[in-house]
Amino acid sequence: MHSPREMAKSWIMVMFGAVIALTVGTLVWFAQALAAEARDAFLAQQRAFERTTAQGLQVAIRAGDLDGARRILAEHARHPVFRGTMVLDAAERPTMAVPESFTLPADTIDALVATGACAVDRVQHTATPLLASDGGAVGWFVVAQSDAGLAASENAALWRILSTAVPALVVLLGLCGWQVVRSQRAWARAAAAEETSNRAKGEFLANMSHEIRTPMAAVLGWSEVLEEDGVDANVRAEAIAAIRRNGNHLLELINDILDLSKIEAGRMDVERVEFDLVELIYDVLEMLRPRAVQRGLGFGANVLAPFPARVLADPTRLRQILVNLIGNAIKFTERGSVTIEIDHRPGSDRPLVLAVVDTGIGVPPDRLAGLFEPFRQADSSTTRKFGGTGLGLAISRRLAERMGGTLNVASVVGKGSCFTVALPAAACGELVTTIGSPIVDPAPVPPAPATMLVGRRVLVAEDGSDNQVLIKRMLERWGATVRIVDNGRDAVDDALAASARGTPFDLVLMDMLMPTLDGYAATGELRDRGYDGPIVALTANAMQGDRDKCLAIGCTDYATKPFRRQELEKIFARLLAAP
Repeated sequence: MHSPREMAKSWIMVMFGAVIALTVGTLVWFAQALAAEARDAFLAQQRAFERTTAQGLQVAIRAGDLDGARRILAEHARHPVFRGTMVLDAAERPTMAVPESFTLPADTIDALVATGACAVDRVQHTATPLLASDGGAVGWFVVAQSDAGLAASENAALWRILSTAVPALVVLLGLCGWQVVRSQRAWARAAAAEETSNRAKGEFLANMSHEIRTPMAAVLGWSEVLEEDGVDANVRAEAIAAIRRNGNHLLELINDILDLSKIEAGRMDVERVEFDLVELIYDVLEMLRPRAVQRGLGFGANVLAPFPARVLADPTRLRQILVNLIGNAIKFTERGSVTIEIDHRPGSDRPLVLAVVDTGIGVPPDRLAGLFEPFRQADSSTTRKFGGTGLGLAISRRLAERMGGTLNVASVVGKGSCFTVALPAAACGELVTTIGSPIVDPAPVPPAPATMLVGRRVLVAEDGSDNQVLIKRMLERWGATVRIVDNGRDAVDDALAASARGTPFDLVLMDMLMPTLDGYAATGELRDRGYDGPIVALTANAMQGDRDKCLAIGCTDYATKPFRRQELEKIFARLLAAP
């Protein structure tokens, strides 16, 4: 199959050929029209000449002045286009009546050829009877069309075309040629851009394959270690930690890909709510501090100006931007420090300014422009050394732009980089000058899930056999009695039957994609039939809007796969806290 670019090129060439053909055809038609016009004018002149000359000859002959008739003919014979011949009978006496139509005799044609008046193969003539004084015809006046005259008139018409249409055709061809050159250059640029894009995507896919296969190799390898007999407790703990660590890395990678796809599709929504900026920055710093400490880096915040403790913006997206920027800074800094600088510029369109400053490897000037492209990193060798897919910065800039802000970078190779995000976050609270321990209102600590699940009956609708075993083992260790079904129809039937017996399930964990009847339909049917117990959607559908879709169909809460034990603990504690 031809590429769209090749098809477009073919269509343009076809259109160009059609324009040339139409132009040439128009010129040919115009030439034919002018030649016909010239021929008609030539014949009209011939008829006028015939009428004038014949009238003079007839008058002379009627007067009996044969010499005068010949003199008239001789004068007109000097005409540059026509030749005239007077053909009389031998006695120069009336011998016939004036016919209504006639055929020029063959001997008259021979006489015309003999005088050189016309050629045999081009005898175009008109004949007028010559009348004597008594009204009888004594002969014919024959006007023969001259080849030279007709050719001269046609050449004149052709010259008119050449002098007017040819320059126009030359200009048209020049314009078309110029357009073709422009199109070829545009195609060349598009081809180069496509080649660059394909190369970048190829590098991205290679890096992505590396990023996926590396942690996956660790997960599979350590899983095989755990299968060995007599595994030491320390080795077992190391294997579990490695599997968890690499599994988390894979999950982050998937989240980055999903975020980028949502942003590129225009489906990434942003909120504008009031939140505690101090608490958010503190949480991000505390979350990433272990990484900085592990690398021996200085780490903290530097307040350049008093800033509002509470602002109006999207806390989730701001947290994501800061985690990406600070995480990148830590990854690419081998010695020195990573600092977040907080500035507030009242009166500006983007008053909240957060800068992540590091003393890392820096970025060459010629690579800064492509740093925020989704399929690029500063250098493929950097990717191999430090890891990563090159998606974090692309996602962060797009998130900042979706929030109405900007994200820019300044960098010096070998000295470090500064990534600055400026947002239109309106101040909603008093100004502060430090990032201390966040103030959190004390709340009652919910009972541990192990306590909440003791003696509880849980229905799990899940079609994946490995997940069935994993969820059942986890819930049973927390003291629950677990019933497993592998499709939505059985889940509906078991839940309603248990309620009818007076022993309803305390909790239903519902997968959303299952055979026979999926989780959406199963949940909807349960709610329609009056089931009011808690139903938690446990699904791999983690795109924007999936949570709202599950809650709208009747689910009480929502958790994503791969599920985290801590996440499930919070959900169980919240739903089962009441006796």
